Amino acid sequence: MASDTAPCIFDKPAGHFDLTPLRRLQADFFAPTDAQNQFYYNLCGPVVEPRCPPGSGACMTFRNNASHWESIGTTASAQTDIQRSPDDPVTVLYRMTGTGICPGSSTPMSFEMAIACNQLRNGSTTPEVRPRYVKELNQCNYRFEAVSRHACPTAATSNGPDGSDGCTLGTNRYSLAPLRAASFNYQVDTPQDTFWLNFCGNGLVDSPADGSRGCPNGAAVCGLAKDEANPTKRSLGSRGKLSVENGILTWTLKDGEQCADGVPRTTVVRFPCTSSLTGDNGGLKVVEGHTACGKTVFEFPSRAGCDLSTLGPSGGAIFGWIVFSLLLVYFFGRLAYNFFVLRLPGFEAVPHIDAAIDAIEWARAKWRGTGRIQI
Repeated sequence: MASDTAPCIFDKPAGHFDLTPLRRLQADFFAPTDAQNQFYYNLCGPVVEPRCPPGSGACMTFRNNASHWESIGTTASAQTDIQRSPDDPVTVLYRMTGTGICPGSSTPMSFEMAIACNQLRNGSTTPEVRPRYVKELNQCNYRFEAVSRHACPTAATSNGPDGSDGCTLGTNRYSLAPLRAASFNYQVDTPQDTFWLNFCGNGLVDSPADGSRGCPNGAAVCGLAKDEANPTKRSLGSRGKLSVENGILTWTLKDGEQCADGVPRTTVVRFPCTSSLTGDNGGLKVVEGHTACGKTVFEFPSRAGCDLSTLGPSGGAIFGWIVFSLLLVYFFGRLAYNFFVLRLPGFEAVPHIDAAIDAIEWARAKWRGTGRIQI
């Protein structure tokens, strides 16, 4: 999956790009043409149509020969770039090369889609347009176009953490640090296994209360297979890397204890964005896998999985600004009333100046032991 989505998440001088929301999981994009060609294609992943050649991101068939299918683009060949001209709006080029050969030549068939951002530099927006077929450029190079907000750059992350520390990704975008538990480990029980996990630190913490003692030193994910004759706690991974897969923050660890075939155990933890830090939708749970061997996948709905660069202020911050604004309105409103209506001179017009003076005198007396302030 990572190889399919990797070309869709990239950084350019214009900013950070993520095309993964354009991927379709239930049905492919479909485009008939005026000729005999019919196209099935997807972005950032393989096509759903089972008649397409394996590994296809785009394929074509013919109205007069529906049994013949050609790959015009494989997911493994997908590449993305920014169209140099025109640069307003920003336009992403998504290209793939297929395994099918153009008739009468030795040139492979190919797929090219130009996806224009729906926002112009002057701040105006244009309607979004779903992907559509445009024309054959040359020798079976098929051109498609779309207009989408997902082609618009966001804050660049090229200068931020790349996720290799397993804790942060991008500058002010993602962080698992709030999930780090200092005195316990997250525990998940299934009929077959018990798992312990922790984040953003030197592995699991030493906690006798949660049963994790005995896990290998340095393990960030540990598992115990209950159905083994002699259950043993094994490391399912120590160091992982953060990435965004299909729009979901994902922590992948590939350095778990080796299986009998010599392949290390792998752990994947997905963090769907939710409103609370923990506890939403049942909290941490196992989606697939078993401690015995192979890959184990967890899902942990959490606010830590939200892109912070796209979030607005929190409810607490909004409430604080409201209170502060009301206090300012009260202060200046009362000041104006005292000065213009009651005709109080100088400092006497300041709201509650007597109370402020008394407080200052009290503080000074406490500091010096005696004395009064002269105003």
